[in-house]
Amino acid sequence: MLENLRGELVKHRLLVMNGRRILESESGGEWKTQKVSPAGTLKPGIYNLYTAAAAADKKPYTGPVIHADKDSVVQQAREGLIQFPRSAFDSSPEIGVPKTIELNGPKATVSAAVAQTQKLRR
Repeated sequence: MLENLRGELVKHRLLVMNGRRILESESGGEWKTQKVSPAGTLKPGIYNLYTAAAAADKKPYTGPVIHADKDSVVQQAREGLIQFPRSAFDSSPEIGVPKTIELNGPKATVSAAVAQTQKLRR
């Protein structure tokens, strides 16, 4: 959540549908569209960005990056939505691509995600 000019907390969510990423913010109990862009490889769904937990230091998180702006980068990991400070990245990670991100003090390390598969057993 971010504060608006009046000092109120603003909730943000991301809607992915019909090949579009729609960034919305809540104001006065109503959701208003802020930005529309191509969805790329993101899976359709509703991502409540305001529920993202802060990334823990020296803990790797794996999953697709679902949102990036001037303040933060949000990743969908097994633990839920994880938020990293944008200042920790040299360049913004590609949206929709699975990455492993680890916060090491003020800097984030980004690497390609290793596919995790489980063997089906009967």
